[in-house]
Amino acid sequence: NGTKKWITGGMYADWFVTAVRTGKQGAGGISMMLIPRSDAVQTKIMKSKYSSAAGTAYVTYENCIVPKKYLIGTENKGFQIIMSN
Repeated sequence: NGTKKWITGGMYADWFVTAVRTGKQGAGGISMMLIPRSDAVQTKIMKSKYSSAAGTAYVTYENCIVPKKYLIGTENKGFQIIMSN
């Protein structure tokens, strides 16, 4: 469960790349996952001075279960993926 904000294109996306807690506290417990839009994934338009055509959104995950096949890279190595981008 959790929320992301300032997600450009979030209103139109079918998939969301998301850093998730899968292990201990700190950088060693973060994994990257590709999460499909589902009933457990809600989006809400964010009002901003930026163009509304960008579809900038809040993305909320509630009781979202994601199969392990959607893991990007190695479990608990997501921080390294974030920092290498």
